[in-house]
Amino acid sequence: MGSGSNDLGAGLGPISLAPHFNDSLHLISENRSGRAHQALPGILEFNMKLASLTSLVKSKGKFPVVLGGDHSCAMGTWSGISDFHGKPLGLLWIDAHMDAHTFETSETGNIHGMPLATLMGYGDKELSQLMFEGPKVDPARTVLFGVRSFESSEAKLLEQLQVRVFFMGEILSRGFEVCWNEALAIVDSGKEAFGVSLDLDGLDPKLIPGVGTPVALGLSAQKVYEGLIHLLENPRLSALEIVEYNPLHDRDFVTGNYVLKLCDQVEKILGNRSHSKEFQI
Repeated sequence: MGSGSNDLGAGLGPISLAPHFNDSLHLISENRSGRAHQALPGILEFNMKLASLTSLVKSKGKFPVVLGGDHSCAMGTWSGISDFHGKPLGLLWIDAHMDAHTFETSETGNIHGMPLATLMGYGDKELSQLMFEGPKVDPARTVLFGVRSFESSEAKLLEQLQVRVFFMGEILSRGFEVCWNEALAIVDSGKEAFGVSLDLDGLDPKLIPGVGTPVALGLSAQKVYEGLIHLLENPRLSALEIVEYNPLHDRDFVTGNYVLKLCDQVEKILGNRSHSKEFQI
């Protein structure tokens, strides 16, 4: 999916990575219907398919790894996972942005800036009611990590819902490990299912350049990688999502290799390539 943003290149990310996964993936292609609000029909159709797929993968006892596309795909990913569990999830949202806009608050109308609000039950009703009515993630167990670019309207919504936000300034002053451990304690506080959504623009664009909306002074790519690898051992981690890889802005495939390295570790730790179709994209 690329239609959720101004830069369609994010839609090429999974396509460019697909040859590295042989026959162990499932590609969902978007039906483009325009930009901003006009993109809604295509994005709704795409996310309905994705939600059904992630729920199905979970029902087969497997661990879904979703590679976006722009971050609008998160609506499908976590609606499906929440549908499987039958309750709202905890969610670690690693991102330079808050992605908590609605059509009423967004200046651009780009839907990749809205998925978190939608998952908490706000914004367009068709998107917020994917799979079932009600929130897909629990605000009390949702954490934003690495934020450094946002608008006051989305910050107001998150504050109203008491969602914990680790801004980049706090992470730099208090230390990555301290903040990371606090974030995990929140998303895993109920000892129930939670997920991780990694937007690659949350990382330092000097080292991870292949994104559509880079923001300076990002998270250490190595520390996030190490944190996620350790997190894979937690049995309550229900799914992993990696989004916003834009090969048009990559340099020497360094961002693509980062994604592939992370996916390779998922396979090694969880044994996902031992069964046909188990490693889902």
